[in-house]
Amino acid sequence: MCGIFGIYDPAGRLDETLLGGAIAAVPYRGPDAQGIYINEKKTVGLAHKRLSIIDLSDAGRQPMCDAEGNIWITFNGEIYNFPELREMLTHYGHRFASMCDTEVLLYSYKQWGAGCLGHLNGMFAFGIYDSPGQKIFLARDRLGKKPLFYTTFGDAVIFASELKEILATGRIPANLNHEAVNFYFSLGYIPGNMCIVQNVRKLPPGHFLEYDCARGTARVCRYWDVPEFDASKNEEQALEEIESLLADSVKKRLVSDVPLGAFLSGGIDSSLVVALMRKTHNGEIKTFSVGFEGSRKSETMYAGIVARHFGTTHREIIVAPDFHDDLTYVSGLLDEPIYDSSILPTYYLAKHTKEYVTVALSGDGGDELFGGYIHYESALIAEKLAGFAISPVRKVAGLIASRMPDGMVGRNTLYGIYGGGKACFSYPAQIFKEDEKNLLFSEAFAKTVDLDAPRRYREALMDRNYDFVNQMCYADIKTLLPDDILVKVDRASMFNSLEVRCPLLDYRVAEYAFKHIAGNFKIRNGVKKYLLKKLAGKLLPPELPLERKQGFDIPGDLLLRTRLTERLLSFSPDKFISRPYLIKLIDAQKKQKGHLWHKLFALYFFLRWLEIWKK
Repeated sequence: MCGIFGIYDPAGRLDETLLGGAIAAVPYRGPDAQGIYINEKKTVGLAHKRLSIIDLSDAGRQPMCDAEGNIWITFNGEIYNFPELREMLTHYGHRFASMCDTEVLLYSYKQWGAGCLGHLNGMFAFGIYDSPGQKIFLARDRLGKKPLFYTTFGDAVIFASELKEILATGRIPANLNHEAVNFYFSLGYIPGNMCIVQNVRKLPPGHFLEYDCARGTARVCRYWDVPEFDASKNEEQALEEIESLLADSVKKRLVSDVPLGAFLSGGIDSSLVVALMRKTHNGEIKTFSVGFEGSRKSETMYAGIVARHFGTTHREIIVAPDFHDDLTYVSGLLDEPIYDSSILPTYYLAKHTKEYVTVALSGDGGDELFGGYIHYESALIAEKLAGFAISPVRKVAGLIASRMPDGMVGRNTLYGIYGGGKACFSYPAQIFKEDEKNLLFSEAFAKTVDLDAPRRYREALMDRNYDFVNQMCYADIKTLLPDDILVKVDRASMFNSLEVRCPLLDYRVAEYAFKHIAGNFKIRNGVKKYLLKKLAGKLLPPELPLERKQGFDIPGDLLLRTRLTERLLSFSPDKFISRPYLIKLIDAQKKQKGHLWHKLFALYFFLRWLEIWKK
């Protein structure tokens, strides 16, 4: 894992101070080395922070160029099939000076251009300066494991791993994007190519950008998506083929020149990863888990069952409940607000894991690909009920839901009946619904945004020709996964200079999950992740309970002991947020009128970001 930065400015005024200042904004992304390249005309500059994983020698330093010095690259990620690509490229006549995947990626581009992306199996975000072609080429991996921000202004372009690098140049003012704020308070994250700062964008997963330096024009193209549904495999076939794909995916992710381990929560996904690691690796396997001192909810006992069964060297960290200072610290590192409080346990886990290894495998992706979320089940119920409900009944359902405390059982189902169809999935999931945002935002701010846009955005993603379960899974791999889950994992791990690899998110697994696994193999008779649980029953210890779902989050009983509400009241909401409504939410939570912590966390992360942004 690394930090990357690049700039093209035809005015020719680039220097090492500018590039060094930008890459210095993310020191944690690459503690092992730093490199800067500026071309002779001072119109192109690339910078790199390196976390060494493959080929630890100086031969793997970046930015890296080809033998002729014509093509330069700065690359963040891992290409898991680089040995096979290296052999293929050697047959084409290319010669290599290192054993690293960066050089293989560089020559893959030289051989195939944008077509190289179809050959890659990995996680990546990279920028290439193609001098003969007079272009900047940017690309991001298929599912969005690695981040890539960019901006174009005038005839110039800047790209980076994180927003703070772009802002460090002083070329782009940190003006707030009102529509992004609107989406954030609905979804809890800022989706797609949108960014919290005006005139900055995120390159979407599975896309590349080509900037023509001669013409000063940019084009963004999608190079990958999961396939349309073809034909469902029977249960026996699906189990055999998914196990084979996952086993190969895990095997590919065990290649490393530094110590490697795995996150182990005791849940199905991370436990399956460890089980498949053991099938491949006979030596020591290091596993790690996190729990909270004094909490009634902990998964560490289940992690222990799996660790003992597979003979791993297991370590767990138990975090004391007074984590207010850490919340302040971690939220301050985020370049965009995400409300997901599970970033804290992920941060603790990554920090602890880094003491022993530099690379860790995780189980991320299982819920989105195989139907594991609770909101899928409630949406299925709501969809069936909405199909029988006439318009007046839907209106009554919406009215009742609006008067129920947030978090009360049945509230989201009633909202789903009210919305009907696709809204059964998108509408209940919103943190603040349209009527609530009218109260949350100041009157002046509310007039600048389309309050209903986030719901329509989610629903539009469900137009794929899938069954309802796969439509929901598809929407989540396009929004929740890359814009929340993988952001959280990337930032929390990189804050600690730890690389995290996700075998379940191998693109081949994702393609198979949508092409050959129908919704009734993902959720069957109320059993979520039906197919994965069948595989788990085959590979995991029999004493591990599979019918449970404990989110990787800060337990609510510990949240009650934090000083979060005091911190919220200390912020100055300024012209964006209604302070009376904020006080009302805090008062309702203190009186235990509904489970409002997700709303308060969304407010905390935004106001904390705003506090830093205003400086």
